[in-house]
Amino acid sequence: MTKIPYIIWKDEYSVDQNELDSHHYRMFEIINELYELLGSLDSDEKVMALLNEAREYSRTHFEAEENLMRLGQYPGLEEQQQAHRGYVKTLAILTQESMDNVSVLSEDLLLFLKKWWLNHILTIDKKYVPFLKEK
Repeated sequence: MTKIPYIIWKDEYSVDQNELDSHHYRMFEIINELYELLGSLDSDEKVMALLNEAREYSRTHFEAEENLMRLGQYPGLEEQQQAHRGYVKTLAILTQESMDNVSVLSEDLLLFLKKWWLNHILTIDKKYVPFLKEK
C-alpha cells in the first residue's frame, strides 16, 4: 500500500543549480521510501540500504555543494560546512539507534531528515542562490 508522501518537492525549494536540485530531490525520494517502510515487517534490509544511501548520498551532495561554493567564493561556506557536519553527526547517531532496533524504523529519524532538509534548503542553501547567480 502506498502512503501519501512524507515530504513533497516544491519549486520553491530550488536553489537554481540543477545538480544540487537533483540531489535535494533524490534525498526527498529516499526519505519517502523510508517512510513507506515505517511499520512494515520484513523490511530490515531495505531500511538499512536506504539509511546507507541517505548517508552516502548526503556526502556526495555536500561535497558538490561545498565545491560549488568554493569555486564561487561564497562567503557562507563555513556556515554550510558546520551545518553539514552537524547533519552527518546526528544522522550517524539516529542511524545507529535504528540499527540497534532495526525492526522499528525510528519516527525520530524520519522527522529529523524531513525537518533538517527543509530547513537547510529554505534557510541556509537559499542564502547562496543570489550570490552564485551573480558569478
